[in-house]
Amino acid sequence: MQEQRNHTPADEDAHADREVMLLLTDPEDQRPWTEDDLKRQLDAPVAAADTIGRLRRAGLVVRTSEGLVFATRAAIHAAQIED
Repeated sequence: MQEQRNHTPADEDAHADREVMLLLTDPEDQRPWTEDDLKRQLDAPVAAADTIGRLRRAGLVVRTSEGLVFATRAAIHAAQIED
């Protein structure tokens, strides 16, 4: 029997952070996303807003006053290194 791992809130936050960073650093689709688009993509409006806030505080994304969100150059560079 395979054990099912319980996901902690920290695990869920990390998953959402990774998902947003993958969207924002996709080399085929690097463009600003609206915060609303990210909320729809994640299908979790509160989690998306929290994720954007965490990534912004970490210096990985920028959110404009118009609600556009995009990865910083450092985040894009880090994503390219991982590939």
